Amino acid sequence: MAQILKLLFFDTFSHNTSGVPNLDLIQFNEVVAVQEVRVVPLGAKLEMNLGGTRLGATNPVSFYIEAYVNNCTNNSQATFQRVASLDYHERNIQMVFESQCPTDCLIIKGNYSTVSLAVYGYVIKNVSQPQHPNQQQQSSQLQKSPEENNQLKSSFCLCVN
Repeated sequence: MAQILKLLFFDTFSHNTSGVPNLDLIQFNEVVAVQEVRVVPLGAKLEMNLGGTRLGATNPVSFYIEAYVNNCTNNSQATFQRVASLDYHERNIQMVFESQCPTDCLIIKGNYSTVSLAVYGYVIKNVSQPQHPNQQQQSSQLQKSPEENNQLKSSFCLCVN
């Protein structure tokens, strides 16, 4: 049965450094399989299905970016593997993953000062997720409201001029 692709995450990361690779971590509340990441260009208009508009803030206009996931099939240790890369520029925004494995987090690495990301994939059911120390305490503090969760589950239209 084919999985329904949905928006798992959207946000913008900013750094005050230049000329050095930046790392950003995205943690998911559930085990997911990520299929693609889209880098949202500066000024690109995002119209969310639940209403509202967001603008991309990615800067500079071109850079190299890589994606790594924590492979949850190895429950004894965190095993990150490189699954995609992209020579980003404003007309080349889609990073399709070479393989989809169960994961609970995604690391993005690149020479950007600001990057807006939309992460697409699907939730994996019936997978035992490794328990990290103090994970229960963190997850209770980071609980999202039902409205926020619904917004993350929505999709959006990316309008690039």
